[in-house]
Amino acid sequence: MSQALSAGPYGASVPAGSGSQGAREVRATSPVVRRHEGEGRAERHAHARKDMHETGLRRFACADVRRGHDVDFVGPYKGTKTPAAPAAPARPALQGEIEDVPPEGPPVVGEYAAGVSPDFDSDHFAVWGRQAAQDKNLIGRMVAQYEPDLVLVGLGFNDMGWFVSGTQGTLNSMKELIDNARAARPGVGFAVANVPQRSLIDGREDLPATTADYNDLLADAVSSWSSPASPVELVDWAGGYDCGPVDCPAGYDGLHGDAVADASLAEPSARAAA
Repeated sequence: MSQALSAGPYGASVPAGSGSQGAREVRATSPVVRRHEGEGRAERHAHARKDMHETGLRRFACADVRRGHDVDFVGPYKGTKTPAAPAAPARPALQGEIEDVPPEGPPVVGEYAAGVSPDFDSDHFAVWGRQAAQDKNLIGRMVAQYEPDLVLVGLGFNDMGWFVSGTQGTLNSMKELIDNARAARPGVGFAVANVPQRSLIDGREDLPATTADYNDLLADAVSSWSSPASPVELVDWAGGYDCGPVDCPAGYDGLHGDAVADASLAEPSARAAA
C-alpha cells in the first residue's frame, strides 16, 4: 500500500461561480493518498452536479482508479473551500503576514457536489490562498504525520501573482518544499505541476511571461531534483488547461475552472503518479 500527499488544488475547491479570485493552486498543501494496487471503488465515480466543483482531488481519484489503483487520501481536512459571504475580492495573506484563520481552522468545510458518495475519501491538506513560500515550511510536518509515498504539488501562481517572489524565488521555494518533505521521509516521491496561464489582469501584464519563464525553469530543474530513491515527475498542467491571457474557456472567472476543467488537471497528475 502506497500513500500520496498532494500540495495544491486537489482538495479544497469552491462552488462554481463564487467569484473567488486567485490562483489555481491556491488551495495549498497536500491530501495524502494511500494506493491499493488492483482494487477499485465504484462510488468514486459518482457524478457531480455542474453547479459545484468536484475538485481536483476527486478527479485525481477517479483517474487513478481507471489506471488500476485504489486511492486513499489522508490529511487533516475533508471539505471544499467554505463559501464566503458576498464581498469584493481580496488577496490572500503574503509571506510573513498573519493569516486570519478562525479558531476552528482554515475554511475547508464546504460540501461536495450533489451525487458524490458520502463515502468518497476526501481527506486532504489543501487551503485556498497558500503559496509555495508558505507551504515549504508546513510540508515537513504533514509528511511526518501522514507518511506519504507520493507528494502531489500544485503551487506557484500565488507566489508570482501576489508579488511574493519572482520566477527564481518561486523555484527556490519549490525546491525547499521538496527538501523539507524529504527530510521528514527520505524516500518520498513527487509529482510537481507547472503553472497554467490565466486571463490578463490590468497592471500585471508581466504575468504571462513570468509564468512561462517559471514553467521553463521548473521543467529544467525537475530532472536534477529527481533521484532513484525519491523521484520527481513534472506534471504539465499548463499544456492541458485551456486558459490564456486573451481567452480562458476553462475558467469561470478567468482562471478557476469547472468540473470539466478540473479533469484536465487531474488526468496528467494521475499519469505522473502512476
